[in-house]
Amino acid sequence: RVHFLANSDPYLLGYKSLAVNLSDLSAMGAKPAWVSLALTLPEANEHWIKEFSTGFLLLAQSHSMQLVGGDTTQGALSISVTVMGLLPKGKALKRSGASVGDAVYLSGNIGSAGLGLIKAQQTAPDSSDDDLVQYLKPIPNIDLGEQLLARASACIDVSDGLAADLSHILNASGVAARVFHTNVPMTKGVKEHIKRLDDELWPYSTGDDYQLCFTLPNALTKDKMIMELVEKNIITHIGDIEAGKGL
Repeated sequence: RVHFLANSDPYLLGYKSLAVNLSDLSAMGAKPAWVSLALTLPEANEHWIKEFSTGFLLLAQSHSMQLVGGDTTQGALSISVTVMGLLPKGKALKRSGASVGDAVYLSGNIGSAGLGLIKAQQTAPDSSDDDLVQYLKPIPNIDLGEQLLARASACIDVSDGLAADLSHILNASGVAARVFHTNVPMTKGVKEHIKRLDDELWPYSTGDDYQLCFTLPNALTKDKMIMELVEKNIITHIGDIEAGKGL
């Protein structure tokens, strides 16, 4: 499976290699602690290694993570990252806790990274393009994940598309969900792309969003912290959990 473009900027690739793994920690509410990195490189390119390491380590340092090991070998370019985090015993957010009557929330928006990938395949990176930035430099929702501990009934990070990842929660929890399409947050650029495609479902299947999709018991939708996050457009109520199966 190919996870990045052959002409990827090494600094941004180093950053993203760690960011997408931190997103997995955020989906469980974990605090980042350690990381290992295994690199397979076609050749010892000093400039590439320096730029990649800078992007990777700056993000690690911003989360007080320690690089504790790994490996470097020669071969086709491959990047393998393992992250480890800390949680209060028995408090991890899981996919299996959603119940009928819970509300479904999404952080950020969807579709931007999918549109950013299309742009990255066609043009040189433009740091002023929000869609490209969303694809090339996703921000892991570590703080939000920690805030959802003891609040969210289920949680997952959206890496393979909202439809697929929300379905993982539904399958693990044995429930169904109804999503209100008009509530789902999308940028102006994504909405324009939908019109060009004439396909309203396109953003539900694009990957690399790295947002958190989670469920909340109805009583907690009035929680002060949750209401503040909604007011600031950090999270959005996009649907509800129902009896049955599927999305």
